[in-house]
Amino acid sequence: MTLACGIDFGTSNSSVGVCDADGPRLLPIQGGATSVPTALFFSFDDDSTTFGHEALERYFAREQGRYLRAIKSVLGAKLFDETTPVKSKRYAFGEIIATFLHFLRMAAGRNLGAPPTRVVLGRPAFFVDDNPEADAAAERQLEAAARAAGFEQVAFQFEPIAAALDYEQSVSAEENRAGGRYRRRHLGFLGGARLA
Repeated sequence: MTLACGIDFGTSNSSVGVCDADGPRLLPIQGGATSVPTALFFSFDDDSTTFGHEALERYFAREQGRYLRAIKSVLGAKLFDETTPVKSKRYAFGEIIATFLHFLRMAAGRNLGAPPTRVVLGRPAFFVDDNPEADAAAERQLEAAARAAGFEQVAFQFEPIAAALDYEQSVSAEENRAGGRYRRRHLGFLGGARLA
């Protein structure tokens, strides 16, 4: 069985969701949390890489290492083509993003019984404002990182559309006519979106 998930790869925090027979739901990623900081910590002491809350804890504990966060912000930027030093090695930003997406994929796999092979990634209306070429590059870069993380099929859903789809499902016909209300569960619609 081919498993699919939705990932909200955020600048500050990230989440993974699925849509199954019980409807949309967020998966626990780390220590029961369904949202983790979009952060990595490369330890100089033991050469390990940690993610999310653990990365933040190690950074605040003042361990020797390199802490990276807000890695989404390099998508579409000139900085994306650069490398960044970690101890004696240089990492491409695409590799760092792929490493974080792999962490999310493996966390989903622990909950689903196997790592998902298909993903719908939420994307902002614009990764890069007022620059269509950089915006298109950002989507290509994120897709390449997702494939490097082990996803075989990658699709995108605009985050405002995912929120609208969630809203549509959460209101009755009466509420829909009256304007209804908004619930923030759109990630389930990323996980349940159709993949070609």
